[in-house]
Amino acid sequence: MYIKFEKGLGSSAVKRLTPVLRNHEAMPELSGILLETNPDGFSVTAIARNELFSAEIQFPALVLEPGSTVLNGSLLNKILELFGEGFVEMRTVGQENALLACGRTEYTLATRPAKKYPRPQFPQVETACRIAALPHLLRCCLFAVGHDPQRPAYSRVKIDAQGTTLTLAASDTFGLAVAGTQSDIISPIHILIPSESAQYLAYAFSDKENVHIGTAAGEAVFQVEGFRVCCILGRESYMDVPSLLRTFQPESVALVKPKDMSKGLSTLSSLSSANCPVQIQICQGYIAFDGKAMYANGKTKCPAQATAPMMKANHYLLSPLSKALARFGEGQIQLSVAPNGMLRMQNNTMLFLLTPTRPIDITVRAKTGKKGRKAAA
Repeated sequence: MYIKFEKGLGSSAVKRLTPVLRNHEAMPELSGILLETNPDGFSVTAIARNELFSAEIQFPALVLEPGSTVLNGSLLNKILELFGEGFVEMRTVGQENALLACGRTEYTLATRPAKKYPRPQFPQVETACRIAALPHLLRCCLFAVGHDPQRPAYSRVKIDAQGTTLTLAASDTFGLAVAGTQSDIISPIHILIPSESAQYLAYAFSDKENVHIGTAAGEAVFQVEGFRVCCILGRESYMDVPSLLRTFQPESVALVKPKDMSKGLSTLSSLSSANCPVQIQICQGYIAFDGKAMYANGKTKCPAQATAPMMKANHYLLSPLSKALARFGEGQIQLSVAPNGMLRMQNNTMLFLLTPTRPIDITVRAKTGKKGRKAAA
């Protein structure tokens, strides 16, 4: 195999595949990238895979001698980054090494036999829908994914496409994040993507790309021109997200800026841990926060336009609230609370539901000197 390619194009292709790689003792091939020349003589296909998903990308290259090889993906990525701008020459030397050269710099990498590489089979699928800004929508949901091994369905991201709306949802069963957009939907899809695969999709694609999605035989293919990712789908049952959203009936409503609310919550985060509950109450003209820790407590508030103040305060975990607010960005969001204490934050593209929790009974301990203890005795 002997190819010549522009350093920038080759480096970009390899970098896109690097997060797929795994250091697996039983399958050392999973740390490698398969490179093979295409019959047209002017392009190369690079493939990487792991247990959950695989990715394939093509980049321009002058094929001087056709062939294929497997190189350690992490080392290949580092070498290409070290090269200066210009053209890179890569050729296999015998059956165990590959020589990479750019200008006056040369590196030799060990190779693995291409025939032993567990090449993934990318199914031929019909496009079910096309979606822009897929990475943004995934980032709006991934923070809410659960990690309970007893509930594997909630370690996944649910994608529903029907009519003209595409919806992504993730939940740990206590909080639910939903992001949606109008999409060009050809046929309905309802799939569960493992969170690890979803994280890679958010990295590998850009918000400017119009991603085509199709499914076949328990797999989903996400692709743009010259690049595609194939994911194994989850088969577990999942909550009925549309029905859950329809049952929410707000009792108290307010308009608030995420930055103002985040600032108020960050004041309390210095007192309590991320897993401690924070009391929230919608008041006339502001939202009140009350947090307690072992040796201190604190109260603060942020400005808000309340259309229906709350009669009763509820407690919510601080960590999921802070993570959700960080995804909303600029502009105002609507904060509402149902009679059962369920909290909802939403704007035009994202929605977050959070169930209330019980307050922790923590008494502020006053420090007492020796004289105080003797007097008490």
